[in-house]
Amino acid sequence: MWQAQTKLLGLVFVLGGLLSVTAMSAGGVEANLHGENAVAGVYELVAAAGRDLPAVVSEDSTTGYKQEIIGGSVTLRENRAFHWTTQYRYTEGSKVTISESSGGGAYKVEGDDITLSEHLGSSKLTGKLKGRSLSLKADVELVYKKE
Repeated sequence: MWQAQTKLLGLVFVLGGLLSVTAMSAGGVEANLHGENAVAGVYELVAAAGRDLPAVVSEDSTTGYKQEIIGGSVTLRENRAFHWTTQYRYTEGSKVTISESSGGGAYKVEGDDITLSEHLGSSKLTGKLKGRSLSLKADVELVYKKE
């Protein structure tokens, strides 16, 4: 059950999302003036599903199962490549398992919009980039802060 749910959620984040991000930064001026260089950097995951990390994203009180997002990041590079990771903790009774999903691809900036294209996928994930904060909508909203 752990492995299947880990893979399922990883696929949901990869295939269900991480591919097209609509972005705005500080009134749109920074993105328009500097393109990819203005958004390049490492964005650390700080909240998921409206909760600070670690954030419970799935829970079943009848089985004692709980899934949490405990960390992650999105890196936007100046060469228009991106990479993402998300760490999870699964608890079922007294058994705890930690896992990680990751992926990457290329991104493109057009005005205030950013499009991320996964190397092996065709789905889309949308979000907003304001100043040093990036929020992405997957199964749950993920909020990142730029280092």
